Amino acid sequence: NTFLGNVKVSAGSDTFASSGLALYWANVDYTGFTGTGFLPTRISGNLTLGSGMSISSSSNLTTFTSTSGTKTITSNGVAIDRPVIFDGVGGTWQLVDAMTVGSSRTVTLTNGTLDTNGQTCSWGLFSSSNSNTRVLTLGASTISLTGTGTITPWNCSTSTNMTLNAGTSTLVFATSSQS
Repeated sequence: NTFLGNVKVSAGSDTFASSGLALYWANVDYTGFTGTGFLPTRISGNLTLGSGMSISSSSNLTTFTSTSGTKTITSNGVAIDRPVIFDGVGGTWQLVDAMTVGSSRTVTLTNGTLDTNGQTCSWGLFSSSNSNTRVLTLGASTISLTGTGTITPWNCSTSTNMTLNAGTSTLVFATSSQS
């Protein structure tokens, strides 16, 4: 996989899209962009969304793949309506602000550390069910799971090698999922 480097879209209100490429980007920065953007297949660095933009809805995955250092995710109130995966051995991702992921989408922690940093999050579903080394740090976060379907809204059924730092967090199961 070849990363295309950093992508910065700092102005405009059109649709920013790409087709036909399996996109692997380092840092993605939409600060100042107010149109409709998209997220690449893989992001190895930081993600900053523009406060006036929207993200195209998709069933395609966006995977955060960093394997070192702490990378940040700044949503600026923009919902991400696609599956989000954190999968980087030794990587750490920290939320800068609240994170909303579509109600029919899953946030998956496969490898590495996800630190919600005390933020309020609304995710469809959450999954971290494998034996890879992973850490979920919630602190004082409130995580609302709003998904629908027939799967478990909070799936950590295989918890081998998982560390949960729950802190004073709150989990809200506002879902119609069964299980």
